[in-house]
Order: sequence, then structure tokens, then C-alpha cells
Amino acid sequence: MVADALRGYIRDDTLVLDRIYRVVARPVEADTSQLPAGAIVGARILDDRLRASWSARTGAAIAFYTSGARVSSGAPETFRGAARSDRR
Repeated sequence: MVADALRGYIRDDTLVLDRIYRVVARPVEADTSQLPAGAIVGARILDDRLRASWSARTGAAIAFYTSGARVSSGAPETFRGAARSDRR
């Protein structure tokens, strides 16, 4: 991902280590006729706090899974889904 950003591409991906991370990379360009001067890389843990924030802003039910196991799931109270799987 960083190598791609250093070649001028904007990238995003999911990284699974001890937790699930959403990672983004963007080139730092001073002159578009030259190779990027560097890259900015950011990462965020996909957890209950992020899921709740995205769910509240979008009004959608959201779930994060890794290795066949649910890490986080839920929906805003206003969500009208047929089956809500966030109830444990």
C-alpha cells in the first residue's frame, strides 16, 4: 500500500492483525510532474465505537467479521430491518 502511494496512487485496504484495521494511504505531491515526495498513511481500528458512529451517520446496520467470527455489529434504534443480529 505504501509503495503504491509512493508511485502516486490513493489506496485503502483492510488489515487483519490482532484486530481489524482500516488503512488508507495517499501520496504527498508537490509537483505532479515528479514522483511523490512521500506518503501519508492512516489506520483506524474497526470496533464498536467506529461501527456505532458509522451506523448513526448512515442509518444502516453494520457488522465487521474476521476469520468467520463477528467482531462488532449493530444498527441505530431507528433501523427497520427484518432481523437484527446485533442482539446478543
